[in-house]
Amino acid sequence: MPDVPGRRAPLEIFGNGIRYVIPSKRGAFATLFHIAGLGFWAYIMTTKVRELLDSLPSPSVFSVIWLLLWTAGGVYAMYSLLWQIAGREIVVLSGGMLSIKRDVLGMGRTRNYDVARIRNLRASAREAEAARPRRSVGPVGIIAFEHGIATWRFGEGLDEAEAVLLVAELKERCGV
Repeated sequence: MPDVPGRRAPLEIFGNGIRYVIPSKRGAFATLFHIAGLGFWAYIMTTKVRELLDSLPSPSVFSVIWLLLWTAGGVYAMYSLLWQIAGREIVVLSGGMLSIKRDVLGMGRTRNYDVARIRNLRASAREAEAARPRRSVGPVGIIAFEHGIATWRFGEGLDEAEAVLLVAELKERCGV
């Protein structure tokens, strides 16, 4: 299949496999919203840490738990901002395995799927939008497939036309 100019995730062929690097979906409003939110988070964090230090040696259990939860929320917000700025999905099809890595600055988890167990590989914008509220924390995307008893998604940064092309290329190479 010939390469199409202007793709967000061009097809890279290597040895016995193919690779796509799909940049995360970027939006100026969402990025500015995250930056403002992190500024607010930092202000509240600083205030609460000072309060906690002033209450030593016997801080309240509620204050400690609240601070831990606030810290976890800030870490998630920082990850979300980094994902928007530098995130990408690396999709590799090689040796009978489909590997998908959600990468942020070189770090991230890779999930591997046996191609022989992949069913119903498809691109569907409608399905992706319907899945978003249920899986707002986990990976979402316009491309989906079943593996085992679960539905897996990727390609969040693609539009529907490019997702259809990517699915056709994957199907052509792995026979799914």
